[in-house]
Amino acid sequence: MKVTEGIREAFDTVRHNKLRTALTILSLVIGVASVIAVMAIGIMGSRAVMDDVAALGGGVYWIAPERGENWWETDRRRRQYLRDYHVAGIHDLVRDTSWLTPVLRGTGKIGFRNKETDAGLYGVGPEYDEIWSPRVLAGRFLDQDDLRQRRRVIVLGNRVASTLFGNAPAAVGAAVQVGRLHLQVIGVLADRGLGSAGDGSDDSTSYLLYEEYRAIYEWKGRGPHVPEVTMRARDTAQLPESMSRVQFFLDRVLPGSASVLPFGVYTDQARFDTQGQVLRIITTVVTMVAGISLLVGGMGIMNIMLVSVSERTREIGLRKAVGARDGDIMSQFLIESVVICLLGGAAGVVLGFGGTLIAALALGWNLVLPQVAAVGLGTSIAIGLFFGVYPASKAARLPPVVALSRD
Repeated sequence: MKVTEGIREAFDTVRHNKLRTALTILSLVIGVASVIAVMAIGIMGSRAVMDDVAALGGGVYWIAPERGENWWETDRRRRQYLRDYHVAGIHDLVRDTSWLTPVLRGTGKIGFRNKETDAGLYGVGPEYDEIWSPRVLAGRFLDQDDLRQRRRVIVLGNRVASTLFGNAPAAVGAAVQVGRLHLQVIGVLADRGLGSAGDGSDDSTSYLLYEEYRAIYEWKGRGPHVPEVTMRARDTAQLPESMSRVQFFLDRVLPGSASVLPFGVYTDQARFDTQGQVLRIITTVVTMVAGISLLVGGMGIMNIMLVSVSERTREIGLRKAVGARDGDIMSQFLIESVVICLLGGAAGVVLGFGGTLIAALALGWNLVLPQVAAVGLGTSIAIGLFFGVYPASKAARLPPVVALSRD
């Protein structure tokens, strides 16, 4: 039997049994739509997470003290601290593979004329922009020229700018006071809403050069030092090597012992990898649950094909009597089964695309469609073949005499 002839006869059968076919493929439609929607949403979610990781910390690592069990009992006078020359040595070590900035975090008041507001203050270097990419609404972020020319400048958080100036553009160029410093506003950050950036800052956080903030910071312990160094690998593939080199440097210049505070190199990459793994597991489990509908739909297809074989027994006998082979009969019913499943799969793909599109628009994710469409249609064909084999083989094995003798 020619495939085209089998397809034509399959569509004739569908046309004569529209309601029965529609009810049969309903569970298949729901199953395919569910699998497509879940897979697409999972893929879009994974990509969104990875994009967030890239924007808010992919490849970021930092130096922090390793606080052991007896850390608070350690004699403050014997603790070791990171100094500027340590940071300069680390910068020379990773200059080609990572961006680096010292970080000094604190709080204070920012004043403009007769107004004043509390703010988080971050003293950072120009490469902080490369590490965390803060979104600037107006003006610009700190740069190398500001550092070289020792400009007294500041980038305000959105909430600070709104409180002092009413809007972001009005703040750029104005002079504000932070402690005894008079700083020129060169930029205002975009509104983050209720969330915070990967560096822990929020809409009240403002940024000034590390060297300027260090001069007015209220130091405790052994005076000015570098409390934190943040780095970001230019290529995430270089992250392990960069971390190892920095740790080796620290172990050489700041060796730890029972009476001093050693330093370690840390990253959030493991946490990001875990988040991605959890998302993939959830997507897989939900997809498997949705796949139960496909199993139910396949059983429905098998049932309707068995009914079709029973109803068309005399037709099978007549075909065999005029020379049709077992392979021809089997091909006819297999093609019919695949056609029915393809109709259900196509309807499921359309429905799944609709759900995916709604989810993408609602969540602001980039739409993913082509690969999951192929999965949906491929699954439909596989179901048609798998669940159509038994009815088709049963039809093919019917002896012509027996088939013709049935009513």
